[in-house]
Parts: sequence; C-alpha cells; structure tokens
Amino acid sequence: MKKILILLSFFMLYSCSGLMNMLNNQDTIKKPNAKIVDVKITGLSFEKVDLVFDIEIQNPNSVGINMSGLNYELLINDQDFIDGEDKNPLKIKSKGKSIVKFPLSLTYLNLYRTYKNVEGKKDIEYEFRTKLGFTLPVIGEVKIPLKTKGKIPGLSIPNLKFKSINFVKIKKKSFIPVGVVFALKMAVDNKNSSSVFLNGMNYKLNVNGKNWLDGKSTKKINLENKKESVIEVPIYLEVQKLGPAIIDMVRGNTKLDYELDTDLLIGSSLPLVKEFKKNFSFKGKTNLVK
Repeated sequence: MKKILILLSFFMLYSCSGLMNMLNNQDTIKKPNAKIVDVKITGLSFEKVDLVFDIEIQNPNSVGINMSGLNYELLINDQDFIDGEDKNPLKIKSKGKSIVKFPLSLTYLNLYRTYKNVEGKKDIEYEFRTKLGFTLPVIGEVKIPLKTKGKIPGLSIPNLKFKSINFVKIKKKSFIPVGVVFALKMAVDNKNSSSVFLNGMNYKLNVNGKNWLDGKSTKKINLENKKESVIEVPIYLEVQKLGPAIIDMVRGNTKLDYELDTDLLIGSSLPLVKEFKKNFSFKGKTNLVK
C-alpha cells in the first residue's frame, strides 16, 4: 500500500512539474505557419469545375499540435458565392510539415444564376478565403486566416432552339411527284468566348403523328464564339410511303404538329474538357416555311 502511495505521489509531482514547465514556457509555444502553395484544376466540364487548394502547414514547436478543421468562403465579384466548414482533424508532428489538400467544386449553372454578368467570359475571377483552426498546448484554440485569388475557365452549355421546317422542292419522275424535300432548321446559341465544337448529333422528328426524320450526323461543326449558328438537316419523304396528303400539305397552309428530340455532342478546345452530351426536346405547332 505504501508503494502505491509513493508511486501516486511521484506521478502527481511529475504531472504538476510538467504543467508548471508548460506554463513557464508558454511564450515558447508558437503558432504554426500556414500558406496556400498551389491551386489545381482537377476536373473541368460544361457543368462544373473541380479545384484543389494545397495548404502547407509547418509546426515550429517541439510538441505535436492538432488542426481541428477549417471554414471557408469563395467570392465571385467580391460577393459570397459558397461557404462552409470542414471539421476533419489533422495531427501535425513536432517540427513537422504537412500539406492539406482541400477540394472544392463549382457548378456553372448555379454560378450563372447568381452572377448573370459572368456568363460568356473567358475567365472568371474568384477569391478563396479560409481560417484554419488549431489546438495548441496551454494557449488553446487559435485561428490562422489565409486567402488567395485566381481564375477559372468560363464554360457554358450551348443552347439549341427549334427554328422552322422549310419546304425545299418536290421531286418528280416523268412529271409525276415521287417525293418532297424539306429542311429542318435549328439554331445553336454559343455564349462561350473559347472555341466550342459540335462533334455530332442524334435527332428524331415526328410531324402530325408520323416519323419524318430519325438519324444522326457525325459532321464536326465549329460554333462561332458568342454567336448563333444555324444547322440545317435535310428531310426527304416519299409520296409512296406517306401518300398524296404530303403534296396537299405543301400546297396548302396546314399547321404542323411537331415533336423534335435531339442529342448534341459538344466538345471544347480547353484541356481536360471531355465531350459532353446534352439532350433537347421541343414540341408545338409551326407553319411550313416556303
């Protein structure tokens, strides 16, 4: 029993001695050094951009410290866009250095809804701010603020519009109509400042309940920056298949009930951007343009 009391007394004296040493050496406990050393774009598409911020932390102390987490905010046009908190703890060894990789994704749709004036810009400027939280011996919780500025590429999904169905000509054989040539016209509105390509498209057109067009194109089209490009798809309908009503349609002023379903395959000259598939569907009434 005496041995246990002696050991307990020794432990208490040692603990108090250690605590007094820490209190006496409070001035020797220093805040860690931190800085943002790199920002990488790890993913890029017409929908979003993925960023990774590399934060270097150096612990100048002879004892280990704990990083309790961080909070952050990202500003566009000097206004808050997104903010949040990351509570993942991290142990920093004594006299050690660590790199914290902080990922952040920005969705272009949300970005353009919030800041309409940045859509169409080649680059979008941002400011990233963060505060790192640390738990230090004796001192307790401290915050270290960091910030950096940068740019992300501006990307916007081109918009497709239905324009018209045009009559082109009646094909005849021995003066007898055998078919009718139409043209489906669509417009692609490209708001991007960088080069964007239409790598191909799939399309299906029904008119008045009958299929007029079902196919695809692999022709690559360079969409002019900040302009609307008109795409024309030829349609050939045989009188034998659709009957003489098609000729009456051309000669009269019949309203056309149309349903158009298309898939655009969109590409970009920017690195990392993969081909993007976007579906557009339209339904309504239109006059035949002659």
